[in-house]
Amino acid sequence: VSLAASEEQHLLSLPPSSRHIVRKVREGADCFAVKEFSMSAGEIEKSLKDARLLLSLRHPDISELQAVSFDTPSSPAKLFLQLPLYPNGQLDHSVEHRAPAWSAVHLSLADVHAALAHMHALQVVHADANILVDARERTRP
Repeated sequence: VSLAASEEQHLLSLPPSSRHIVRKVREGADCFAVKEFSMSAGEIEKSLKDARLLLSLRHPDISELQAVSFDTPSSPAKLFLQLPLYPNGQLDHSVEHRAPAWSAVHLSLADVHAALAHMHALQVVHADANILVDARERTRP
């Protein structure tokens, strides 16, 4: 998927809930999120390592990395991660805008616990609280 300026009509910036730019991308009938990271050329190898790690974490309660691409000629270099679009955004934003039922809160805690337990079993530490809410109001770290 190209993120060229000529295709801006397909890109919609999502609410600023991340320290990185996140865009909603529409390709035909499909929508997904693209997270953009700016980095120095020396950080590319570390970013690839992190992307491989995310791919290895396959679990129903962990956000699925769909694609990785780089724009290295730009300065600074840019890394793009394609992820499913979580229409309800981040958990904190979602909770602020609607009061979830306690049963939904319980399910969310169970989902996050299962995802973190899976990561910890693989010796992976989750460094931030980027928990997203899908269309069924289930959480995904």
